[in-house]
Amino acid sequence: IGALTTTSSTEYSVVFTPTANTNSGTGSISVAGATFTDTAANNNTASTALSISYDTLAPTVTVTRAGSTALRSGQTDTITFTLSEASSTFAVGDITVSGGSIGTLTTTSSTIYSVVFTPTANTESGTGSISIAGSTFTDGVGNDNTTSNTLSINYDTVVPTVSITRSGSGTLKSGDSETITFTLSESSTNFISTDITVTGGAISGFSGSGTSYSATFTPSANTQSGTGSISVAGARFTDTAGNNNTASSTLSISYDTGAPTVSISAISTSLTSGSTTTVTFNVSESTTTFTESDVTARLGALTNFSGSGTSYTATFTASRSSGGTAAITVTSGSFTDANSNASTSAFTFNITVTNTTASPGGRNSYTGNGTNGTNGADISLNDLQQQAQHR
Repeated sequence: IGALTTTSSTEYSVVFTPTANTNSGTGSISVAGATFTDTAANNNTASTALSISYDTLAPTVTVTRAGSTALRSGQTDTITFTLSEASSTFAVGDITVSGGSIGTLTTTSSTIYSVVFTPTANTESGTGSISIAGSTFTDGVGNDNTTSNTLSINYDTVVPTVSITRSGSGTLKSGDSETITFTLSESSTNFISTDITVTGGAISGFSGSGTSYSATFTPSANTQSGTGSISVAGARFTDTAGNNNTASSTLSISYDTGAPTVSISAISTSLTSGSTTTVTFNVSESTTTFTESDVTARLGALTNFSGSGTSYTATFTASRSSGGTAAITVTSGSFTDANSNASTSAFTFNITVTNTTASPGGRNSYTGNGTNGTNGADISLNDLQQQAQHR
């Protein structure tokens, strides 16, 4: 009690303060007999005892979590609030949260409550905190709570990404390869070659660490017009916090690894010596390097070579000879397609030549590109024409 205050000669008062930090107590106030006298010196009688019940213990709250490690993208944690005394006024609004959000408050008992904590998304290195400020709720008799501990939760909610680039550009040709670079947004120790999806070719020489990796892409062989694709699907590797990667974009690489071919045809496949036919050369791909010098003729000669792109023609004149099989041949590797792929094979077309005249001057046969088969001297198309006129 505090100081005695005199209101009148018969009325006095004091202030009573109950004992602190007592959950359930009873105060007692009384005046014993013979402790004071009236003006005639008569001792007082004992008073009755005044009882006052009290609860002076402020409720406390402890904040704990179900897990113990750092949270990653997509993960949550259950947070439990344990009150030292029952409360009917504890509400979700009493909770202070940073670095994330909480869901609905769940009541387990009059002293135990819980919420689900979700960390802030797309944060590479964050720390959430959860606490209860003082005087936010009361116990059953109205005592304000004390401030709780602050619970800290580390998290990494940034998912790693991967970008794919190539060292060159344009269309690959036969024999070409390309260096492909994989750049991760975060360091990883489990990104491997089998995480990569490849079509239209194959990768080799995979290497790298941390955030940078590379491999060599080789397109499929013998393909005239193809497109390779390189990508990394989602959830193939993780960052150091265990977050799964997102799917990459797809890198496309066009390629032409097919060697150009030639089909040869003629209006007539059976000639008499000295006669002519038109020969057509159809190339499988457009070319600007196919020329007359790429073609050889046996038992005859070619003139009037012309054409462009994929179609060319020439006039074949059969030699005056004892006859045989004339061969028109496009030599191997003599021309290229638009992507510089060289023709890899020789292409030959045969024409049957029948000798209808005796050879002058003892010449009885002609071979290979108009060469005299008797003495090996060269004979030109002009020689053949003069001989025809002479006959």
